[in-house]
Amino acid sequence: MRDPTSDRLIDLAGIEGSFEFRDDLPRPQWHKIGAWIDDHIKKADLDAAWNEAACQWLERLAAQLKADYWVGVSDRFALLTSQNKKHATELLNTAESMLTRIRRTIGRPEKGQSLGCRVILVFEDLATYYTYVCHFYPEGEFSASVGMCIYEGYIHIVLIKTDPGILVTLAHELTHAATVHLPLPTWVQEGIAQIVEQSRQCVPIDYERALEHKRLWKTRGLREFWSGEVFHLPKRAEFAYELAEILTRNLIGDYKSRFVDFLQSAHSDDAGEGAAQRCFGQSLAKIAEGFLGSDVVNPESGA
Repeated sequence: MRDPTSDRLIDLAGIEGSFEFRDDLPRPQWHKIGAWIDDHIKKADLDAAWNEAACQWLERLAAQLKADYWVGVSDRFALLTSQNKKHATELLNTAESMLTRIRRTIGRPEKGQSLGCRVILVFEDLATYYTYVCHFYPEGEFSASVGMCIYEGYIHIVLIKTDPGILVTLAHELTHAATVHLPLPTWVQEGIAQIVEQSRQCVPIDYERALEHKRLWKTRGLREFWSGEVFHLPKRAEFAYELAEILTRNLIGDYKSRFVDFLQSAHSDDAGEGAAQRCFGQSLAKIAEGFLGSDVVNPESGA
């Protein structure tokens, strides 16, 4: 793990209005920081300048939070945490491996997402976590969680130190961060996230569980699965995540050479139907039949 301090191209303290304090926390004003960088930093140094801006943001946040928070960095990540160095190093190393795996799956690097390191915030407790994330939900209403990807301003991932599944949560949110440039249907994005979470080791679906899937989807249909709505329905979301993983794994296995092209063209507007037909020569309904069977999926209903 490297020391984040170095000769700096940018000093956020010297940029007027670079931070505002809300909820007793320093909130970076990324539009002002970005404008300063555009005006003062040459193209060859843009990545380095954004890296420094990210680390200075985390240093400022660590100083405000106190409670032994500190900043660590790896090749592609900057981390704010109160974890000990052993656990922080494990998290950074795991994040590096996950990002490599995600990029191998999705193909070309993210367009427009190459500037600056990826940022992970690991908060000490739920109270601090919710104080931080409430800023991004002005109505004050958001679902209970132990981690999320924040898309506003500088894209970053927020986690809780006490989450026993912190590495699983990291994998899930990092997948969302790494695919934000792609207008992917929810089922595709969640399928990739499930694969990354499990380090490419598929959790087997036994005969009884497969029958449960068939009964559920035969009764309810797949419209809400393709649209993404079902992922927010508590009683059915678990099945939706499993089905997303199964279909995504099957597509990677059957069409490895064409899967990246599918990801680059799949769109949430039609749940990926057009891309599936162009890249695989099959409708979404036909793809689902591979697991659920023709007696469950109505081919005429499509996406």
